[in-house]
Amino acid sequence: MYPLGLELCYCRVEEGAHLLKCGRRGKPKFCPFRLSSDETALIWYSAQEERRLNLNSVVKVVPGQQTVNFLRQPQPGKEAQSLSLIYQSDGRSLDLICKDKEQAETWFLALKVMVSESHNPPSKAAIKHTKGTQSVAISPVGNGWRKHNGEFLELLKSTDTLEVRNIFCGKQYASLVTKQGEIFTWGEEHGGRLGHKTNLDVPYPKLVDSLVSAHVVSVACGVSHACALTSSGEVYEWGDSCHGAAHPGEGNRRSQWIPRRLAGPLSGISISKVACGDWHTAVVSSSGQLFTYGNGVFGVLGHGDLASASRPKEVDALRGMRVKSVACGPWHTAAVVEVGAGRCRGGDSSSGKLFTWGDNDEGKLGHPSKDKKLVPTCVAALADHDFVQVSCGVMLTVVLTITGTVFAMGLHPRSAWEPRAGALKGEYVKEISAGSFHVAALTAKGQVYTWGKGRNGRLGLGDAEDRNSPACVEALKDRQVQCVACGSSFTAAICLHRSILSCDQSVCNGCHLVFGFTRKKHNCYNCGLLFCHSCTGRKALNASLAPDKNKQSRVCDSCFKQLKVSESSSLIERETSSPRLALLVQKRLSVRNLTRECQDKVEKLEQCKQRVKETLSMARDEAARCIAAKDAIKALTEQMNAIAEKFPAAGEVKSLGSILYDRFVQTPEHACIQTKLSEAAKLVADANGAEEALKDIQRSDSRDCLSPSADPSIETKKRTDRRRQTGSPNEPHLAESNASNPSKTEWIEQDEPGVYITFMILPSGRKGLKRVRFSRRQFSEKEAEKWWKENQIRVYVKYDIEQMASTASGKT
Repeated sequence: MYPLGLELCYCRVEEGAHLLKCGRRGKPKFCPFRLSSDETALIWYSAQEERRLNLNSVVKVVPGQQTVNFLRQPQPGKEAQSLSLIYQSDGRSLDLICKDKEQAETWFLALKVMVSESHNPPSKAAIKHTKGTQSVAISPVGNGWRKHNGEFLELLKSTDTLEVRNIFCGKQYASLVTKQGEIFTWGEEHGGRLGHKTNLDVPYPKLVDSLVSAHVVSVACGVSHACALTSSGEVYEWGDSCHGAAHPGEGNRRSQWIPRRLAGPLSGISISKVACGDWHTAVVSSSGQLFTYGNGVFGVLGHGDLASASRPKEVDALRGMRVKSVACGPWHTAAVVEVGAGRCRGGDSSSGKLFTWGDNDEGKLGHPSKDKKLVPTCVAALADHDFVQVSCGVMLTVVLTITGTVFAMGLHPRSAWEPRAGALKGEYVKEISAGSFHVAALTAKGQVYTWGKGRNGRLGLGDAEDRNSPACVEALKDRQVQCVACGSSFTAAICLHRSILSCDQSVCNGCHLVFGFTRKKHNCYNCGLLFCHSCTGRKALNASLAPDKNKQSRVCDSCFKQLKVSESSSLIERETSSPRLALLVQKRLSVRNLTRECQDKVEKLEQCKQRVKETLSMARDEAARCIAAKDAIKALTEQMNAIAEKFPAAGEVKSLGSILYDRFVQTPEHACIQTKLSEAAKLVADANGAEEALKDIQRSDSRDCLSPSADPSIETKKRTDRRRQTGSPNEPHLAESNASNPSKTEWIEQDEPGVYITFMILPSGRKGLKRVRFSRRQFSEKEAEKWWKENQIRVYVKYDIEQMASTASGKT
């Protein structure tokens, strides 16, 4: 057997490819190349004509550009992509240019071996054991493990090219086995049934690494566990073995993430077949013994009771017989058993008979009685037939005879227990498979028939309708189907790759429209496939098959995207390899940091501007309040001066003057003087209560002295406002009273430059101070107040003043 690399090379050549063929003259032309069906010739198409080169006529396969045609018309830059087949003694050759170096090496290696085999035919059978690479077609599932939910067949996509040997389906997952003995699984993960050691869903086939060394030939898929059978007759099991894995020293209900060999009672026994139900497993030895284990509900194990078994146990009812095939449903089991004449009622020959046991609901066991069967029981209605294969669904059992006839039991409202022959119109069926509620059959002609429930498009007939009779799957008619398998709600088939025929070149590989007079053919200079003009309207550099990679060549849309991605990546690599990269990166980082700092400072500046606006608004409000307070103070001062000048010369007045002098002249604060004079003016306003006013002022002296922190200007303003609002009639009366008694004698003296003091004769005959005025040219308001605070006592002493009629400072 060849190593894996050489077998993959065979697969790639058998698939075929579009290559550039270099002739003796003219530029290279695209041609589709493939092997003949008997693998003895290389076929290509040129001008709609089929050309053939027999491999036994090829003398040598040469890599590079060494032939006469290449020397006459060299293709620079494509030496590693070129190869030649020299097929005559005169040196004539078939010169080819591949897409890339990898494809050239693949074709060179495969053709070289095939040419050597063509000269020695007997060794070919021992070396190459496959006739074609196989692909998998799947009828989509509807429960979500495949994203696409359609009603037509879909080709399974994968990142690897696989030589598929067989495929096996379970509930929302599937597994396939390659001809190299590798196992790939994908689908919905549940309890480790995929065998990838993770709890993640896998959308495409993925290799089970744990079984690489074991050459797997078949797989059985249960609901949450799976079993693999190797070529050496060993069984490996993995997944959520709720019935207890048959491994010594391990407990029940253990989730097995790593496949392990089935041991215990099966040690030393070679296994030939294995089947998995939802919660039980059946194993057939090479000698025909049947072992079952798992959950024994409904008697599915066939041991005569409902007990479960954690380890494989031989079915005693079939001891001495040879089991040829076994299948497990969720609640029943069926087997094809080779029995002697007379062992099965109605049977008269030693052949394969059908035995069923377990739950008989819907008549799926084929027995007239609806009671469950605890031991394997021969189906008497089919005792005259020789069976080779059986398959079980949820409510049905399907069996295949040696003559290619299919019988089905269950899943029918009338006489469900009576076996019914499938109406396949005389077709010879070679394989059957049952899903949960549908069946698929493969005929000897390679046609697939399906029937049953059609939900989610599981029948592959283009709709979701149910079918009570077999219907041919038209989409698989020309696919050369090798085998078919049914999952719980989907169907899969293995097909041979279609050869590249001349008729295939009449359809665009992009839009799949037929070429015609207006839709011309164009080859993509990167992948080599045929496209129409609209699908190859873009041009790109570095196309793998372009005559000159420095010039733009026509490519398809997908290749255009790939080339653009590679071009951008190469540009990045060139930039990163430059010695100026570090400096450029540093400058970019500096620019980003400066930009960030600038943004932060702009934000701080905006905050400062907002604070300045708020401060200016507060300052305006305070200035307006200050102006209003000054106006109020000025008005009160003028009123008190008028009261002091026009006060009547009675005994009460003298006492009032003394109180005013003692109270206000000794007070250092100008605001306090204004407040007390305001209070005095308010009390004196009532001419009939002068004595009570004097008593109130004397009582308030003690309160004012105890609370010096009070703001008299606020009280003065409040009282002034109240007088303005109430409009007291006593104030005009007081002004008129004072106006009728003006002072008799007063004079002005200059104390120092800019300071003028007005004196007056008090009613007692002593000299008193009336006012102090300051020059505006020499004193400001604050300077005048300061001067008065500093020189107040000196003025009293210097001018021997006993009382003060009024104090006021003004500017002249």
